[in-house]
Order: sequence, then C-alpha cells, then structure tokens
Amino acid sequence: MFPANAHADPALVDPSPGEPLAPTTVECRDPGPHEIAQSVIRLLTRRGAMP
Repeated sequence: MFPANAHADPALVDPSPGEPLAPTTVECRDPGPHEIAQSVIRLLTRRGAMP
C-alpha cells in the first residue's frame, strides 16, 4: 500500500460547511495484474495501436 494525495468533502475531514474540498491523504493498494493489463490496453487504444 502507498499513500496518495486526494481531496475530500470537508464534512469527512473537518466539519465546516461551505468550505471547498480539503486536501487529504488516502492509502491505495498496489495494482494487481488485471488492472495493469487494463491500463496497457487503454493506453494502446488511445494511441491508435489497437482497433
């Protein structure tokens, strides 16, 4: 797992209504082989390398 920067609803981070999204950090799990394959297919499709 690794930390990633994110923005969250202020009600979840600091309950002050009317505030913009607040910066926070979330823990992300490492991608699995299936997710990596999907990313490669998306990249190739966008570049026109695949039909």
